[in-house]
Amino acid sequence: ASNAFTMKSFSTARVFLLTVVVCMWVTDCDGIFGWRRRRRSSCTTNTWGSWGACSATCGLNRQKSRYRTTTCSTSSTPVKDSATCPLLFCPVDCVMNAWTVDKAIACSATCGGGSRIETRTVKQNAFFSGKACPTNVYRIAPCGTTACPIRTCLYNVWGAWSACPGCMGGTLQTRYRTSIFPKGPVNCVKTSEARNGVCKTPPCCTVQNCAVNEWTAYGACSVTCGSGSKLRYRAISRVSSCGGTACPTLKQSTPCGPGKPSIKHCQVSSWGRWDTSKCVPCRGGTEYRYKTIQVQPECGGQACPPASSLVQSRPCTVCCPRDCTWNGWNLWSTCSATCGKGKSFRYRTSASKATCGGACTGYASESKDCKREVNQDCVVNTWSEYPCTSVCGTGTKARLRYIITPQACRGRACPATYDSVPCTVHLNEDCKLGDWGGWSACNSVCSVGMKYRTRKITVPAKCKGVCNPTQDTATCGKVLGGCEQICNNGACSCWSGYVLNPDKKTCSGRSCGTPVMSTTCRPAATCTTARVLCAGTTYDKTCHMSCPSGYSLMGGTSTIRCQASGVWTDHSNTICELVNKAPTQVFLSHSSLKENSPVGTVVGSFTTTDPNPADAHTYSLSASAAGKFRIDRGSQLVTTFVPDFETQPHSYGISVKSTDSGGLSRTDTFIIRILNGPEPPTSCQLSPRVVKENPSLGTIVGKLSTVHPDPGQTFKYTLLGSASGRFTISGDEIKVAQSNADCLATGGSKCLYNYESASNNNFKIMVRSTNKGQHPLSVDCTVAISVTDINDKPRNLSLSGFTIREASPIGTAIGKLSCFDEDVGQTITYSLIDSAGGRFSISGNKVVAAQVLLRGATNTYTLTVRATDSGSPKMSVEKPFTVSVLDKRDAPINIQLTSTGGQQTFPANNPTIAENTVKNTVLGTATADDPDVNANIIFSLDDNAGGRFSLGKQSSLCTAVAGVPGVLTRCSAKILVSGILNHEQDALH
Repeated sequence: ASNAFTMKSFSTARVFLLTVVVCMWVTDCDGIFGWRRRRRSSCTTNTWGSWGACSATCGLNRQKSRYRTTTCSTSSTPVKDSATCPLLFCPVDCVMNAWTVDKAIACSATCGGGSRIETRTVKQNAFFSGKACPTNVYRIAPCGTTACPIRTCLYNVWGAWSACPGCMGGTLQTRYRTSIFPKGPVNCVKTSEARNGVCKTPPCCTVQNCAVNEWTAYGACSVTCGSGSKLRYRAISRVSSCGGTACPTLKQSTPCGPGKPSIKHCQVSSWGRWDTSKCVPCRGGTEYRYKTIQVQPECGGQACPPASSLVQSRPCTVCCPRDCTWNGWNLWSTCSATCGKGKSFRYRTSASKATCGGACTGYASESKDCKREVNQDCVVNTWSEYPCTSVCGTGTKARLRYIITPQACRGRACPATYDSVPCTVHLNEDCKLGDWGGWSACNSVCSVGMKYRTRKITVPAKCKGVCNPTQDTATCGKVLGGCEQICNNGACSCWSGYVLNPDKKTCSGRSCGTPVMSTTCRPAATCTTARVLCAGTTYDKTCHMSCPSGYSLMGGTSTIRCQASGVWTDHSNTICELVNKAPTQVFLSHSSLKENSPVGTVVGSFTTTDPNPADAHTYSLSASAAGKFRIDRGSQLVTTFVPDFETQPHSYGISVKSTDSGGLSRTDTFIIRILNGPEPPTSCQLSPRVVKENPSLGTIVGKLSTVHPDPGQTFKYTLLGSASGRFTISGDEIKVAQSNADCLATGGSKCLYNYESASNNNFKIMVRSTNKGQHPLSVDCTVAISVTDINDKPRNLSLSGFTIREASPIGTAIGKLSCFDEDVGQTITYSLIDSAGGRFSISGNKVVAAQVLLRGATNTYTLTVRATDSGSPKMSVEKPFTVSVLDKRDAPINIQLTSTGGQQTFPANNPTIAENTVKNTVLGTATADDPDVNANIIFSLDDNAGGRFSLGKQSSLCTAVAGVPGVLTRCSAKILVSGILNHEQDALH
């Protein structure tokens, strides 16, 4: 019945269990089970049901549950009990890494189908009865599957099989053989093979590192002439297993040679065995045998015979089919079931394979039905004891045990796993109290009284426990509430003349502050404040007043007292008055002034000697030198003008009156001297300030001069700005700093001093003039320099043509003359200085033939032309020119259209082109010859077939021709498609 709880019952059981735990330790659980303190209803608890299955088949933190019901007078409630299942580790299966190729062992064949060894290693071992790792860590995999050429290799006998790998090394063995013919690895591929299953793998797995034998001696050098290599080998003596270190390289090479040349003749072996690999069972075929070249010819030795003489063939011996055979069956395996019906299996292996096309019937395994019962008795652990359910009276004490191995098949059933007996327990516990609360306010504020505090019960007493007191009292308060003078309902106050201190308890005398003495003095008298000597400045304190030496106390009392109101008794008219005496002398701190000092310059400060040291004085000018001085800031003498030693008086007289605070005064006279000082130059100038355009290097522009206030000064000049290097300074002269040679030759941008150029006809330079002497001072001046106009020489005389055809008539123009002149409005006149013996003349601005010129021994002539402008003075330029007499041109000959570079090939002058050809496709090349050297033939299309054809962008390309009679130049041009070509509309153009 306990196993029939629904999910709703299960939820209720959980709440009930929590309630029971709480009420076991709380004595008053009103309303939970209907009981109160010392009164409990009667309940009956049933026995526990069987334990359910664990929450998981393996792993940590597995839980199992069982249930029982508790029936009280008013209800029946299910209760759940949970327990942790015994630790059972989950099985972890072995995990292998992927198969990889053993790079140390090559494929047994490069063609025709070979095999190679693949290996795999353990990635994760098996744990806790997981699936064990397989023992086959080696396998044979196919490789070299490409077809081989029809040529069979001959081999030496097989070597011995390798040793068994050992523990965890599998059962794979290998062996090797070498080829006899042909030499090398190209076609001979079956030089290694492997087998599996012969070795017996030990049941253990011990880590074993790979071990190798010693190196063999190096073999012969690969060449006898020149540089080569030689090899040595070592074999594996122990294969690595169970994660041991892998094997190192088994082959090593080293360079050899160059050896001494040795002539070797070709050597051929005797006939090898017949190769039957091409024979077809029961159908015949052809078998072959071969001779191999054992020694290749070297260094000019006798050559080997042809390959055809090294092969023989004959018909094959016929092979007939044979069926496969089986070995006997193994024993039947154990039945797969453990409690009922299952399956049993048995296996057999092949004794011989079918050959020559024989059949193979039957299966390698078969199964049958079986029945098996594996009975398992239930196994439980020892009892676990639990405490009594009551802590103050009679209750129940239970014990539990768990099922270790459940019943299986027809095994013995599990016994009871729960048992309980009555019990009586009295666990007395005193109550637990919280911390004391804060004290209450004192019941008296101006005298000694009482205060209270309480604490709460945090945990009530259990069973027959006791509690300590929860209330406490203590005395409180102070006499007068802690006040020094008066306490009124807890607030402190003070007597008249006193004030409450910041602590709100004690009192201090009211402060009258520091006495402030009068500063009011009668007219024309000198006063000072009285000295005050006080025993204190609070209520009822007294102060005495006195005066310094030379002063007497006037207008009031000599004693004052601090009153209860915080105010001193009246002393407003009390002051110390001086018996005044007149000043004896006035002083000025400085009596000289530098020339050129600005207005407001301080000359010096006035001070006064007075028998009354505390007297203050005021100053006034009774004579100010016609207003050139004034008093500033009470005692400073300042200027109202700029003194000049050269143009003004060198000294000035003034009178100063000093008046003390009592109205007594003294007047003194002072002489102010003006000092002569160094002065800077005021300006500088250049004269003259013009230069003619296109000047020569070093041309003097003008001389510098300087204006200075002091006569007789000499000056040094420095050039600060030279107009981009156009000018320099030498002493007091400004000179041209750059050569004008390039300007006279080419003009233009080379003319740095050019009247016709706006950027080169006005310049500004910066000159610094410094006076020489003990106090050098300077002034910087900007000087403008202008460029004046002169008549410029013509430049850039040129002739547009330099050739004339032979036999040209008199007056034929050779070319036009041109010349450049910067001066606007000039007229250029051309004349011949040398006419080449009267062969040429000038006609306006043209050079023309004055004679009929024929080619002969001399075909070039030099003439000299002069170009003269119309300026003042007139300027001219001369230049020679060379004129060539050209051969008279002949008409082009041999015009042809060829297929060179075209779309199609066609005979000369018979062009063809495919219809629908795209634009700009080349039809062909037009060529023409010319008897003249350096001829330039211009091609044109008189008829372009309605716009269907055009010339290429480069109208002609001419080259010199040699070896062709009557032809010295050949020119060509491309003919392009430029329109639509449609054979059906017009097949001929």
